[in-house]
Amino acid sequence: MQLKILTRSALILLAAGAMFGAFAAAGDAYTWITYNSKLNYSFKSEGLTYSKPTKDVSGTCVNAAKSANNVYHGNYWAFYSGANKNSLVTQAAITPMLARFDRDFSYITDTLGWPRDSRVKNGFYSSIYLYGSDACTGSNDNTATGGWQSSIDGYPAVAASYYPVYSFDPASTYNDKLSQQSAMIHEGIHAILTNLGAAHVHWFQEGGNTWLQQEMEVRRSNATQYSGMGFLNAGNLMAPFVPIESYSGWLLDGSFGGPGAQGVDAGQGICNWRNMLGGVQYGNLFPTFLGLWVAQGAVPWIWVNIPNNNGQYILESMAAAIGDAEARSIIMEYRAKLAMLDMKKWSTAMKNLLNQNVGDSIGCEYTPCAATPAKWAVTPYVVTTDSSGILVPEARTTPGWSGANVIPLTITAGATQVKLSLLGASTSMSLQIAYRATDGTPVYSTPIFGNNQAVLNLSKAPQNSVVFAIICNTDYDYVGEVTRTTHHSYRLKLDAGISAKADPYTQWYNHFNLTYDWDNAKVVTSPTPVKGFTDSKRNLGISYVNGLILANYHVQKAGKVKVGIYTGYGALIQNVVNEYQKVGAYSKQIDLKAMNLTRGVYLIKLSYPGHTETQASITAFK
Repeated sequence: MQLKILTRSALILLAAGAMFGAFAAAGDAYTWITYNSKLNYSFKSEGLTYSKPTKDVSGTCVNAAKSANNVYHGNYWAFYSGANKNSLVTQAAITPMLARFDRDFSYITDTLGWPRDSRVKNGFYSSIYLYGSDACTGSNDNTATGGWQSSIDGYPAVAASYYPVYSFDPASTYNDKLSQQSAMIHEGIHAILTNLGAAHVHWFQEGGNTWLQQEMEVRRSNATQYSGMGFLNAGNLMAPFVPIESYSGWLLDGSFGGPGAQGVDAGQGICNWRNMLGGVQYGNLFPTFLGLWVAQGAVPWIWVNIPNNNGQYILESMAAAIGDAEARSIIMEYRAKLAMLDMKKWSTAMKNLLNQNVGDSIGCEYTPCAATPAKWAVTPYVVTTDSSGILVPEARTTPGWSGANVIPLTITAGATQVKLSLLGASTSMSLQIAYRATDGTPVYSTPIFGNNQAVLNLSKAPQNSVVFAIICNTDYDYVGEVTRTTHHSYRLKLDAGISAKADPYTQWYNHFNLTYDWDNAKVVTSPTPVKGFTDSKRNLGISYVNGLILANYHVQKAGKVKVGIYTGYGALIQNVVNEYQKVGAYSKQIDLKAMNLTRGVYLIKLSYPGHTETQASITAFK
């Protein structure tokens, strides 16, 4: 018998496939794994505290502002302008501006736990300089407009023209004054991020920034459903074939912008990107996904660990820390949850963003253009042609590295199972079948890789009798021009349970029932408790004897209580307790043999209002 020699990547993918299917029979729904706890960080663990600043940085611009008597102090933030100050900039704008900066950045630090910028760390006021008021700011033209994060007097600072500053004045009649105010906070966040030590984050300088500002706004709103997601998040939704780490998205020549904007520049004044997609780097759905479904401290981890794990860019560095299989799983889960709008409190906001863009026809954003390709009709679903039950996707929108295609399919009347095969695909390409059930729950099949078959039992009725094939390229390494210029081809064979492809221009997502018990759908890693910030008291104790796990637990607050048993990878097996319970001590016996479970590592999770706790049990029965 001739033995087939497998490459290292193929072996890794086989291991990943074994991991994905370890606890499911063929066709059973899949529960996403819990990721390595390494991918988790809290700035609170540094134990940093910040005293109210008492001094200004000594530098050219600050000295010019002092000479002009144009220095204004808030609690942590200060405003400096030279003698050539635009007359619209008065204390009527400066006072509320500094109050807004103090309020927002106190929340970012005191509640969300992020550090202050390097000025405050050294005892100085965080700073806003009036661009155009003195040559030291970069211009002496007080009618110039714009604003950005810069380095002035040796430290990061906000450099803002009169226009966004005057937007804080109650007398301002600018139609965009609220967005100008938010943009100023955006630049202040950059002043924090620029000194956190990460390198090669590139596109994430924007997406990671907008995520933090978004988190601040929605968390303090205490809303049951979130709104206010930035409009540039639409690019992540409407074009899933664009790579996660792309800067400026799908370029006019059909390639993708690289993580550091490779390939984007077509010469001064020449546009090389498409409308909306040119701003995908400002979209924050990937960091939103990381915080909701991977680890609560995954985004802070990025800012302190890239490229400390021998990876040049973010996905590569994550893989170096947690392993190839988990990195590929993160890419697949992100793509699947985008397709199903499965993003907890953000799901409705995502649907609204799609509705604002689907059906539009987009091309070059402005002239002159580097190229004039045919305009693209916006849809989150790839267009395919059917050749005797084999679907061939439109070549121009097949996935880039870490990109995906979503194909809607109509199920056969009375079908109880769907089978699809991936053909002509590399071993880095994955396939899943997914749908939203009529009860709102998203249902996912076990992922398969390469030329293989995916199977999903229709244990619940799919909404609109439609399921979705999600074809994902799980490659995450960016290695240059060949990476950003390659679209990854494949074909999809309709094996069973499908009557026809569904219309790719129908807004199938618009019919999704988005509500289900997402908080108990998966274990998401929480930051390590830190004294003074988190109550780390244990309320769960477990013991194990020959197939029986005994969970002794204490409910500190009456309400809905759940005790669940999960695989070692975090896939929910069963909630053995799921009921209202009063304050008190309880015990629950879990019979692994009766549940047809073999020996291994299992997680026991206790949750009640305001508390979640997980412990591991290592079983040894045969």
